[in-house]
Amino acid sequence: MSNTRFPADLVLTKADFDASGWYDVLAGEAGERCSSMWRPLSDAAKAAIDAGDIERAKVLWLLSDAASMRLTPDSTNGPFQPMMVFGDQRSALPEDLSETDVDFFLQVVNDVTNARLRGRIADLVWLLKRAPRVPAMALVAIDAYRELPLEMDSWLADGRECWSRALSLARSLGEAAGTRLAEMEAAMLDTLLNAKPADRFFPRQLADAMQKTGLARERRLDAAAKLEGLGKDAEVAKDFHGAKSFYEAAATWFAAGGDKVGAARTTAAEAECWVSLADSPHQSGQVAQIVATSQYENAIQTYRTIGRAQRAALAVDERIEELRARLTVAGEGSLGEMGMVRTPGINITELVNHARDAVAGKPVLQALAEFGALYEGVDVTKARADAVSTLQSSPFQAMFGSTHFSREGRVVAKRPALGLAPLDSSEGQEAIWATMVRDHQLTLSLVVQGQVVPAFQVLATEHKPLLGDFVALARNASIVPKDRASIVGKGLYLGLEGDFVTAVHILVPQLENLVRHHLKAAGAVTSHLDPGGVETENGLSRLMELPQAEQVFGASVCFDIKAVFCSPYGPNLRNELAHGLLDDSACQSVAGIFAWWFMFRLVYANFWNAQHGGEAVVSDGAGRPGDEWKADEK
Repeated sequence: MSNTRFPADLVLTKADFDASGWYDVLAGEAGERCSSMWRPLSDAAKAAIDAGDIERAKVLWLLSDAASMRLTPDSTNGPFQPMMVFGDQRSALPEDLSETDVDFFLQVVNDVTNARLRGRIADLVWLLKRAPRVPAMALVAIDAYRELPLEMDSWLADGRECWSRALSLARSLGEAAGTRLAEMEAAMLDTLLNAKPADRFFPRQLADAMQKTGLARERRLDAAAKLEGLGKDAEVAKDFHGAKSFYEAAATWFAAGGDKVGAARTTAAEAECWVSLADSPHQSGQVAQIVATSQYENAIQTYRTIGRAQRAALAVDERIEELRARLTVAGEGSLGEMGMVRTPGINITELVNHARDAVAGKPVLQALAEFGALYEGVDVTKARADAVSTLQSSPFQAMFGSTHFSREGRVVAKRPALGLAPLDSSEGQEAIWATMVRDHQLTLSLVVQGQVVPAFQVLATEHKPLLGDFVALARNASIVPKDRASIVGKGLYLGLEGDFVTAVHILVPQLENLVRHHLKAAGAVTSHLDPGGVETENGLSRLMELPQAEQVFGASVCFDIKAVFCSPYGPNLRNELAHGLLDDSACQSVAGIFAWWFMFRLVYANFWNAQHGGEAVVSDGAGRPGDEWKADEK
């Protein structure tokens, strides 16, 4: 908050609030999400400034700032985040409010008739009013948040965040919350048990919110049975994406309720939905092969999560062998399906504008698809030819070697001098590789600063997916090992929140695990025995030297991994992180941001191709900025 908008010492009264006309400003916004209120309030505040009505301007500014904050119920210590961050500037945060501002909110909160805004203001007072604390404000916030109806449209607006925050507040208050937690539990369970197939993803998200908060402990099997029934209804309607989502949730609830047989049954049903998608008659032509490959792989991975005790009754091992045979056939058919699309060279201004336009004003799934397609990767053959040309046309560069230092001044690599050695010698190959990595770093600087960051800023403004959305994305991407969906989803989510420090520390080790997982599946030996007979897993650098790596991931992806994560001529992120050498600035550098985006691109491209048959990213203009994530339901 900037006090240049009003005098810093201006203290507001209840009379100022009553005279502000805030309600008229928000006419027509009562049914919208809280974040939609900040624009009309801030516009009215600016008009009041121009008219010299400073008291009214400050009232409207404070309401606007409160409405603009992003409610992130996944965060215990920081439930409110800025709506926008641009470099060292950002929109409002709770700490921007002065003590007198909080006192003003305390005076007027009960007169705010808009439930969303009332809950927001009461929540801020509860967070900020320390001496003394005002527990009544937490209760006001809970009651306001749960006024939002438990129905699909409200849930998609911001009901999910509000109800989740209400549950969190009620749990933290304990007995002081009275019967509120039990009442919310009963309302959510009743809504779930009476859900209809037409509600599609809403019951699934409601069930996830309940499961995450530990609600309905005594009715877990009832919830599981309902979710299984919804899955069957969706399957009958040939909505296999919806069916597998419900079966997956049902398996979680059956397992939590101690019904291992039910959990295994619904897990197998989820796997068969992947098979049904792969076998769908609407998939025809070449592109069906790459889609079916991903879907068969998802089916196999899902079956593998069934415990040994339940496998025989469901003939799991036999079914996996059948699906492996189908996967092999589909994999052979998918070779060469995907073409390369290139864009003409443009200057940095055009590049930035193009990146922003690519994601702006699109539904969230479409925008994220465009975001992942900003950079097509390296043409390794051309990159090598360019490096050779550079060394041949620059005799002094070839004649003398180079020494590469870390940020701390350590010598981490030495590129040998070629002298008279031919390019096909070991020295020549090392010089070519070092030049390719150096050129790659220059390209990444342009990609990150000219494309990824500008598009990221638009995404952060227009869309607000939650942690559970990214976990759902990882769950639905066959490239992510099933037991790592939660942690990979968290890393992707934190990156979009701007926390690249944590995101990099989560995702870099998970990239290594992902590579190892798929190389093992391809038959590669990913470990080695020492003379004492102890078996040790190989690190990422050695994994990437295996012949199966390029067969599994392709030349371009392998080059990105080697150049960014493994090579001392580049950022060497994997090894720098493993030795604790990455500081905040390194994680937020071009390399750190690219590492997050690269992992996002791997996961999202895999998800998108499976959902859309490998088709190009084309916007249909549907939806609006801010539409909620529907990854499980597409």
